[in-house]
Amino acid sequence: MKVTYHHSFFLANRPDEYLQLVRSGVLAREKLLKDFELLPRDHPNRKSIFYDVFKLFLQDKDHTNAALLLSKEYSLSFEQSMRVVLSDHREVKFPVVGNESSDVRRALVFNSNLEFCNSSEHTTKLRIIERLVGFELSVLFDGDFCGDSFMLAVAVGALSKNLPNHVAFSGCLDERGNVGFAENLESKFEVCSKHGLELLTAFDARNFRELVDFFNSREHHVPVYLCYKHSERVEDRGWEELKRTVESSFPTKSLDLYRKIHRIEMIHRRHMLREDEYASELRRAFETLQMVFQSGGVPHLAINGPASFAMALGIAVGAKRRIAVYHYQGGYHLVLDLTGPENLRKIKALKREEELEFLEYELIGDGEEAAFVTHLASHDPLPQVKEFLKNRDVLIAYVRSKQPGMLKIGDWTEYVCELFSITQIVKRRRAYRGASFFFSCPVAIAFGFGMSFGDYTSGTIYQYDAASSSYVPIFEIDDLSRKVLSNF
Repeated sequence: MKVTYHHSFFLANRPDEYLQLVRSGVLAREKLLKDFELLPRDHPNRKSIFYDVFKLFLQDKDHTNAALLLSKEYSLSFEQSMRVVLSDHREVKFPVVGNESSDVRRALVFNSNLEFCNSSEHTTKLRIIERLVGFELSVLFDGDFCGDSFMLAVAVGALSKNLPNHVAFSGCLDERGNVGFAENLESKFEVCSKHGLELLTAFDARNFRELVDFFNSREHHVPVYLCYKHSERVEDRGWEELKRTVESSFPTKSLDLYRKIHRIEMIHRRHMLREDEYASELRRAFETLQMVFQSGGVPHLAINGPASFAMALGIAVGAKRRIAVYHYQGGYHLVLDLTGPENLRKIKALKREEELEFLEYELIGDGEEAAFVTHLASHDPLPQVKEFLKNRDVLIAYVRSKQPGMLKIGDWTEYVCELFSITQIVKRRRAYRGASFFFSCPVAIAFGFGMSFGDYTSGTIYQYDAASSSYVPIFEIDDLSRKVLSNF
């Protein structure tokens, strides 16, 4: 005889699977409210099942069913329930450790100006939180627990706009909002680690408002140091020096908290890149910058490595994201301040030939392909490039500074703008089919040039290889997005 189970039995015994089928559309959402009503009142997991059903309605913006569910479960009027449902809310997480079990609890914190909690034993502590935040809260917990270390999570959730999903909190609060250490903290760190959560405690903030300010901050200035000339025998303090330079001009007081929460690797340090390592390192560096961008950060970038790598990374980043780029000369100097839209536009602003103030160029030979040789550092690459290209029919565009000697430290956005402009001026004059790039210049300029040049024109980026005393192709511009950055 075939046994047929009612959906409410499925919800009672396998709630995660039930709700997943609802989300995927296999089970009708219309039955969800009715199935929950059939759940036994003494079901041991009724509170957590309610929480997940209610949260599903909220995520779907099904305010009516969410309010009906809340009203029936906790004897609120429909008007009160709708007031909760329509108010701004955040989900917070906090670990609980008991004698028999440990887990991560969740809470939905509503800025409803309606004092309500589905765990009445925590009302006294919630009133302290309400006095701290300045308004009444509605709080729904997904289960029962003891202790008051939930207070930090609820207080931060009440005032914070951007809470990452992988963050949990543990700490009690006094009447001034100062954070106290929770009990069983070592065990709570272990619980959070098992769940892939970063736990924030009194170690991270003296007062809960420090965390609120951090999460509500519009931007974080983040030093990112890429070093591809590092030797294990030589101590490299490039990131520490960069950090001090950034701190002198930009707010970075929450940098340790930022690194902990967003798990961003701000330092890439390794040996000189081999030819077969450029693509993987480009991907790794780009991933780091993307994580900074996506977490509200403004990267402050210093590259100790090849200009060819810097140009490719600039192409990958593009000229749409705010970034600051530094050059080392007896210390770090901000040379490309692209933290504002005006300078981002400037590096792509085309100049006419007669408007070039800082750079000049010379065309050598003829051909359907162009080789851009940039000489803005002490080494002149032209003789070696000519030798490398001697059997190819290539037009060489030899670019150098109008002022002899090393470039003066300052704002280098005009150099980037003019280098990009020269590629377009030459293209109009000779209509080259593809482009090759050879650099002897500061890596900051190569990076900025990559940002402005982009990946709309085919070309090859070359790097001089000391072992073979020749140039080797490092990146094909056409393949950067397709092969190296395909998953971004």
